Amino acid sequence: MAERNKLTQAALEDLGAARLARALLDHAEQDDVLRRKLQLLMVGAASPARLADDIAKRLQVMARGRSAIDGEKIKATARELDDLRRAIVDQLAPARLGDALDRLWQMLAMAPRILHRIEFGGSRIEAAFAAVVADLGRLSAQQPDRDPEALAERITLALDADRGLVTADLIAAMAPALGAEGRAALRRRGMAALALLPRLQEREDWAVRGQRMEQTARLLALADVEADADAYAAAVRAGGVEAFHAFEVARRLAAAGRPAEALDWLDRFPARAAPDAELDLRLATLEALGRRDEAQGLRWRFFEQSLSSRHLRDHLKHLPDFADFEAEQRALDHVAACPHADAALAFLVEWPDLGRAARLVESRLGEFRSMPGMQQAGAALDFRHPLAALRLRRRLVEDVLEQGRSEVYADAVIALVDAGSSAKRAEAASLETHPAFVDRLRQRFGRKYKFWHLYDETR
Repeated sequence: MAERNKLTQAALEDLGAARLARALLDHAEQDDVLRRKLQLLMVGAASPARLADDIAKRLQVMARGRSAIDGEKIKATARELDDLRRAIVDQLAPARLGDALDRLWQMLAMAPRILHRIEFGGSRIEAAFAAVVADLGRLSAQQPDRDPEALAERITLALDADRGLVTADLIAAMAPALGAEGRAALRRRGMAALALLPRLQEREDWAVRGQRMEQTARLLALADVEADADAYAAAVRAGGVEAFHAFEVARRLAAAGRPAEALDWLDRFPARAAPDAELDLRLATLEALGRRDEAQGLRWRFFEQSLSSRHLRDHLKHLPDFADFEAEQRALDHVAACPHADAALAFLVEWPDLGRAARLVESRLGEFRSMPGMQQAGAALDFRHPLAALRLRRRLVEDVLEQGRSEVYADAVIALVDAGSSAKRAEAASLETHPAFVDRLRQRFGRKYKFWHLYDETR
């Protein structure tokens, strides 16, 4: 029965044209977007020229709107934009490619006005305009008599008007249509625009800085389209943004097999990338240059500072045979002495070295503050080191109750129940029994009614 009721093209065709037409008309009376879609389909079938005019008029009406677009209006607007785009691509383009491209450019030009009327939840409409950009690039490449210079100018005007709202991918989308000649023309325009800006200053007017960043971004996009590391570096220099893009320049130079130049960029400018990413790139360049001792020293120093298990493993992997064990023990001793007990415990559990983790719990129990870390460590230690797991879990429960963190009472209850299980396996003559521990908690935190209600429900 479910399959027979499933909506498919074949099932709808079986209903017959007359019944479908009646259903569509009934629905179109209540749905303006559907009504306009049906009208476009009928006009397109009769006259592509009239379809081009009707789409242009509808786009003008939408662009002139001033009221806020919110709630259901967002969904309806996105639907209509998609319907118009599909009519342009599917109906108009096969018959009148030039008109279709003009209408797509018109849609792109209205994007800022539409998006400025949306306060929240505009992702559907942004996606609709992103589809316009993709179709514009695809259809432009099919135009046989396109003028690369004129296309570069049109792209520049669109980018200037939009300022990145929906045109972030326009250069990449239009690259095939532009060809080498058009991309060169677009690059000349960008370089000329940068040259007209005032000399770069440390404290620059925000409007001038915005223009500088925008023009630079265009040149960077062009460089990436052509996979040209030198053009990327030239764009960064022209924009005066070396400090912001040094990592990206270095990454492209390294990918192009030029590690020495990549390392030079990393050395000359402070890193603005994530520390791990900058380090990994630096390590790759050092290895490519045969500077393995420097790379090893860098791995070790980074491990000492950040307790990065990944970089320690990498360091050990590059050591000679039989040297790795001694280095590993030295590293784990360093971890155990780390001032940040939570970070040390997390490392030892993840490595894993549960023996050291258990000893850390015994010696520094009062220093732990991370609830997720104590939960994870308690679970990892429970089987082989139940006493350490018990101490962690009790510590966690007492911390939560002392701080009155009612939002995590459920987790604390689970920890208390698990502590009871750990207590049955732990061996310590001076260990407080689980019932005695619970009674002590009730006496001290008896007013935490929500916690005790949750705990009593588990018994």
